Amino acid sequence: MAFISAIVIGVLGFGAAFIGHQKRLLGQNEMIRNASDFYKEGKYREAYDLIKSADAVAANERVLALKARILCKLSENPKDGLDAWTDLLEKHPESDYTPEALLAQAEYQRVEMNEPDNAKKIYLQILEKYPNSEPADRALLSLSRIAIKENNIEQTRRNLEALIQRPMSDAREQAEFLLGKMNMEALYSPDPDPMSSVYVIKQGDSLSKVSNLFHAPVDLISGINRIENIRALRVGQRLKIPKLENLAAVVDLEKRAISLYCNQVFLQRYRIGIGLGKRVPIGNYTVQSKSIAKDDKKAAAAGTAIDPINQPGAKRINLNKNAVYIHQAYSPELIGKQSDSSVIAVSQSDMDELYSMLNKGIPVVIMASTQDKKVEEKKK
Repeated sequence: MAFISAIVIGVLGFGAAFIGHQKRLLGQNEMIRNASDFYKEGKYREAYDLIKSADAVAANERVLALKARILCKLSENPKDGLDAWTDLLEKHPESDYTPEALLAQAEYQRVEMNEPDNAKKIYLQILEKYPNSEPADRALLSLSRIAIKENNIEQTRRNLEALIQRPMSDAREQAEFLLGKMNMEALYSPDPDPMSSVYVIKQGDSLSKVSNLFHAPVDLISGINRIENIRALRVGQRLKIPKLENLAAVVDLEKRAISLYCNQVFLQRYRIGIGLGKRVPIGNYTVQSKSIAKDDKKAAAAGTAIDPINQPGAKRINLNKNAVYIHQAYSPELIGKQSDSSVIAVSQSDMDELYSMLNKGIPVVIMASTQDKKVEEKKK
């Protein structure tokens, strides 16, 4: 009888312990969810306090991974985040978070230690073992940055072109900006490249004549060849002429960006700002005209204020007659955000590039933002 009682007591004790453990795990899951929410909201201190409590219950891989992510944002010492990722690798060497942990180690070697060779080995390990993971895309992007510093242009271009073929990758946007910068540097360089040809000025030539001959904007030809006076061409002068057949622009309102394509191949990407409270009308457009604001003598004489958009020298690309246009932002803070005074705004340096390339008749597609899509769905 005593033996049976002991068994019953043991079973009951085990059951109570099991139930208690399950309750602790449920409590831990709640802490992880809340910590994750705080992390997404940028409340890293609150997230860290919660994840420490979750860590005290059980240091599983989810807890350790979130702890590492939080420390990378919260701590001023990058090594704190690295140590947390290393701890995860030691305790769970083959978890779902292994590629992310390896990426953190590689980034520390590249950025903090300035050891690109050590970083390369880890990046290549990620690409070999986890080729379809998001950290693999990040590794490819970082390898591109290393190749740029090593002046390995061909390898950089191969890496970036591979990345922009992955539409769902978080690294694609950065890859497009890097590749776009490379494309523009090659385009505006006096050196010949696959995207250009050389034309020798003949008697009777003018820049507008050359522009019509090659379907290349006058502003772009003069910019590439550093021509200050377009009326002072010399017979025998060699001009680098860009090959920009079938140039087109896509305005992505959701991503706040304009992308340029040449023969459907990516060329360049620019950040934009769009009007707050003014739904930029989506659809297919063409460049109707371009203009540069001049001194408003009447406003100056009357002492009235001038719209910042129309400050002397400000450039503007008109897409239709109903005030849909791209203009030079009067404040850098507008770029990448919504503003209360612009339709589509770009920085001054980006506007200089766009203005030189977008000639009259070039197609421009404006794609819907998430807000626009919701409005259209409600209409249906």
